[in-house]
Amino acid sequence: MVRPLTADKEDQQSAASAAYLLALSGDRSALDTLVAYWRQHGKSDSDWARLVYRAVAAINDDALVPVLEEVYAGMAERGSYYGRELYWTIRSMKGPNVLKLRKKMRDELGADVLR
Repeated sequence: MVRPLTADKEDQQSAASAAYLLALSGDRSALDTLVAYWRQHGKSDSDWARLVYRAVAAINDDALVPVLEEVYAGMAERGSYYGRELYWTIRSMKGPNVLKLRKKMRDELGADVLR
């Protein structure tokens, strides 16, 4: 029932929200819709960034780490809380790319911030 909503060109926000719901179930097919909406409309909105990295974490695909890096780069001006939340959300992901990103985050944010 949700999948047809991801193709809605008139209501892109609803399409992105539907894509998020699919991603939570492990379905990557509409993730590009969510990421595109975030890039166009929500990059300065931490709520949309949160949906993006939660969706990527639910899909657990190491090839999507560049999207996580893009989210992380945009969090620099928002403060350490958002970095900590991102770090712990992606902590369960597997793969060499996400390991590198988590190491980078530990180095840049510090272990004390991430606790």
